Amino acid sequence: MRVITSSSDAGDSVNSQTFVARDGGRRREDYETAGLKVSLLELPSGSYVVLPEKKVYAELKPEATEGGGTASSSQTVPPDFSPDKLLNEVRPEAHYERLGAETVNGRATQKYRVTLKGMTGAAREMTTESLVWVDESLGMPVKTEMTSTGGSGSGGAHVIMELRDIKETVDASVFDIPQDYRKTGLREIASQLNSSNAAK
Repeated sequence: MRVITSSSDAGDSVNSQTFVARDGGRRREDYETAGLKVSLLELPSGSYVVLPEKKVYAELKPEATEGGGTASSSQTVPPDFSPDKLLNEVRPEAHYERLGAETVNGRATQKYRVTLKGMTGAAREMTTESLVWVDESLGMPVKTEMTSTGGSGSGGAHVIMELRDIKETVDASVFDIPQDYRKTGLREIASQLNSSNAAK
């Protein structure tokens, strides 16, 4: 379970929970939006969005062009992500520090501090500090705490991400789409979500 808690200096706080399962190239994420549970599946056969309560699913396909083909990467990549811009832009200064071993939710981790300071534009005065707990047996972070301060016209923000109830074995059936689910298009999925949101 991935739990993310965001808060700001203004006192606003948002909490979200996402069930996450991974087995090799197969991945599943469950979360709730517009009052409905939504599952995202990445499988060797393709990527799918599933609405379990409605027993429908749709395949996520590359964006189609008017001519019936698929859009090329050059057509879909925003101009801000051009190779020239990415190679020449000024990046924030990063400072890494290893803080030592620490146990998080019963798991042995190594704790790190990463500090980023903006160098240009509105981000010049902004500093972002992240504490990262890495479970080396899993080879991934199991907790991060990010705090940003400063910056013109913006208050501070605090975001915590934790992985809880970690299990290292996964039931293969969580990656299956039940046979009684009906395959549909993304338009119907969006319509179901919009209807649920309007009914709230």
